[in-house]
Amino acid sequence: MKEVARHDDPAIITTDDGSFGLKGRITAGLEHYLKSIAPDDAKRAVVFTCGPEPMMHAVAKLAKAHSIDCQVCLEQAMACGMATCQSCIVKIEDAKKPHGTTEHGRPWRYKLACTDGPVFSSEVVVW
Repeated sequence: MKEVARHDDPAIITTDDGSFGLKGRITAGLEHYLKSIAPDDAKRAVVFTCGPEPMMHAVAKLAKAHSIDCQVCLEQAMACGMATCQSCIVKIEDAKKPHGTTEHGRPWRYKLACTDGPVFSSEVVVW
């Protein structure tokens, strides 16, 4: 928190038990914050998230509802870290050479978290 405060960047901390920051899920704190920012600030805002996939998905949906860019860190097991083992695949929207389509018709392709990511725009992640 001290590092973030040093740069005068807003931050929201939540804990399950309220021992530090707000008590509850990150989405509650984020929702409150996103509703409070000025429209000009919202245009420049970016949400960065990492952690469990269901939490990141919820954060991404919340950012999208407020028309704010969201970057997610898809933490996959990376056995080699150089694209040899293919253990860190993630489904990413890609119309150029799709491997398949979702039930909603979105074309997707497997990408590698180790070399193509691990950070992706939440808009292209096939959750």
